[in-house]
Amino acid sequence: MLVIPLLAIALVLIMNVIPWYTNKQRRRKETSSRMWMRTLVFVALIAIVWWALFMPWINKDWVSDVEVVNSEGTAGTAYIAYYPGRSTFAKDVADAFVTGLVDNGWRCEITTASSQAPTNLDRYDLVALVSPTYMLQPAGRVTRYVGKLDLGGKDVVIISSGLFSTKQAATSLAERVRAAGGNPIQTVEVKTGAGMAGMVNPRDVAREAGAAVPLP
Repeated sequence: MLVIPLLAIALVLIMNVIPWYTNKQRRRKETSSRMWMRTLVFVALIAIVWWALFMPWINKDWVSDVEVVNSEGTAGTAYIAYYPGRSTFAKDVADAFVTGLVDNGWRCEITTASSQAPTNLDRYDLVALVSPTYMLQPAGRVTRYVGKLDLGGKDVVIISSGLFSTKQAATSLAERVRAAGGNPIQTVEVKTGAGMAGMVNPRDVAREAGAAVPLP
């Protein structure tokens, strides 16, 4: 998502700088400082519009029911909370992680990290948090949700998704989990640019991470 405003800013710079530089008459009429001031105004407008369109999506309270997967599972009960963001990517990753758990006999309950999500997690053997990366940090809804929890030493898996800075976001979320009394046992980074050369399918990464979780 960050690519869009960067491309727009680059286009504004090209449209302003090249004509000014190549046109001698224009350089005489317009100082470089005025040209750059106009460019900065355009850049600021692009940033404001982009922020206005983007912010509602990364702050929305996505409320959903708790979905039970593999209700007959006997290996243990896992709770998975995810923040969907602007697409189905986080949900797809969370579902893939659940698939890996179910393959080992886990009973899973999955929902969104919303204001209505459960805060009493005493009956779960494992907690997993799936969060997109926004501005180098995990989703605000996820961090606020973790702040309401008393994890009481429970094992927690952190799945951080994004194109860049997933490691920093995962580290930040792990610190919040520890502050809530949780024990981060696994940090998983999945990249949204899976179609790019050399990148592993993020669903495969999430499924394998679920399969690798030790039984309680």
